[in-house]
Amino acid sequence: MTDQLDIFAAPVAPPYNGTPGFKEKGGTSELAAREVRSRAASVREAVLDAFIAAGPAGLTADEAAQIVSESILTTRPRCSELLLYKLIAKTGRTRKNASGKNATVMIAARYLGEEASHEPAG
Repeated sequence: MTDQLDIFAAPVAPPYNGTPGFKEKGGTSELAAREVRSRAASVREAVLDAFIAAGPAGLTADEAAQIVSESILTTRPRCSELLLYKLIAKTGRTRKNASGKNATVMIAARYLGEEASHEPAG
């Protein structure tokens, strides 16, 4: 667990008043947001821990989902929140995800400036 970062002390105010967001009031995304609300903070912290552990090589959202043993549908929004909090950042690099599509590689913000020389082999 991260003992050095307080997610709610991030430099940007948490989106959606610190709760998972949704696209349409009364729609299925609002229902899903309500269902994940009780776990969102712990999943967000686990995802951040995964990015920190990955170091400058970074992760895609799908790789983070696999590491924290969560659905990509739960993990991708947590990555979006961490990007808004400026706790992770896009590197400009991509890697193939399970579907064969290019996915953005992100890193923990503490590794900004170090990522260029840390692409994993393979």
